[in-house]
Amino acid sequence: MTSPCQETAEGVFPCRRTHPCPGMLRTAREFCRLARLEGGGFSVVAVFGALAVQGGSLPITLAAGLFCVNLLFLLGACVHNDLADMEVDRQAEKLSTRPLVKGLISRQAAALLWGSCWLGALLLARLLTPRPTAIVMLVAAMGFAFLYNRFSKRFSGSDLFFACSAALLCLYGSRTAGAQAPLGGAPHTLLAAVVGIVFLDHLVFNALEGGLKDLGSDAHAGASTLVRRFLAADRNGRLHFTRAGRVFFLGLKACSVGLALLPSAVAGTPVYAWQVVALGATAGLTLALTGQLVCGQASDRRRIFRLTLMQETACRTLVPLMLARVAGPEWTLLLVLIPLLWFLVTNPLLNGSLFWNTKTL
Repeated sequence: MTSPCQETAEGVFPCRRTHPCPGMLRTAREFCRLARLEGGGFSVVAVFGALAVQGGSLPITLAAGLFCVNLLFLLGACVHNDLADMEVDRQAEKLSTRPLVKGLISRQAAALLWGSCWLGALLLARLLTPRPTAIVMLVAAMGFAFLYNRFSKRFSGSDLFFACSAALLCLYGSRTAGAQAPLGGAPHTLLAAVVGIVFLDHLVFNALEGGLKDLGSDAHAGASTLVRRFLAADRNGRLHFTRAGRVFFLGLKACSVGLALLPSAVAGTPVYAWQVVALGATAGLTLALTGQLVCGQASDRRRIFRLTLMQETACRTLVPLMLARVAGPEWTLLLVLIPLLWFLVTNPLLNGSLFWNTKTL
């Protein structure tokens, strides 16, 4: 007897009328998994840039529009990443359930979704501002994201493309907000620090944390990554970072932490007393977690998952804490809670787990 709901390499077939399985909902779920919708709540980089120059005067409608542009950009980039890495992902057992690898979504449908997301982001961005420089920055961010997806497994320096894309997205948000900051003034210094942190944190996130999580599949596929270049095996065959690798990644993280303290120390950006304490504690935590990542055994996947989960959470609170006095504590609360709640709601629905999915471990 044939099953009333069948899956083939072309996707999910419609179910028989006598069967209650919602075939369209299952297909929609696979498209959401392909676009990694669970991470959509972290589409706040453009909002960071806008808040850095406008502070608490930023209209909530403009912030929502920037979030939507950022979201469409991110979803499209994730779809294109799966398209570009499809052959590499086929060789990784943990990625065997990804929609493209399993054949639940065709390459043509995925390409259409990618193009639709980026076209939608550009159209919405044009509605938000007539400034051509803002659109140019968004297009440049897309270009760097495209380059990263195409070359991420071919040469280890491609992580710079990923970081440049995030930094340009932040600058796009600041330009859309439209506030003009005097060179050397407090708003200008704050924006520069925020863009710098976004660049460095995305570089470390992708090169170190992403490289460690994908170490097994990257090694199997022969991919060239920074993590693989900085690893060496001891006499027992266990992988550890070389001294150069530890200095490199800890140095990047130290620069990011230093930028978090720069605006108040150099330009006199106003801060709350509790904000200084929270920034110091968060900065110290991110440095300590980075140290544990680069000083421990690189092949202990459970340990890496636990540390990267804490590291990413701490890093994503750094910029909202920086903006607390300039934008208001309510913005800090929103920028910290919305991404977390979004993930905790959508990840169980899409991946059946509170924290885990095939792209996190």
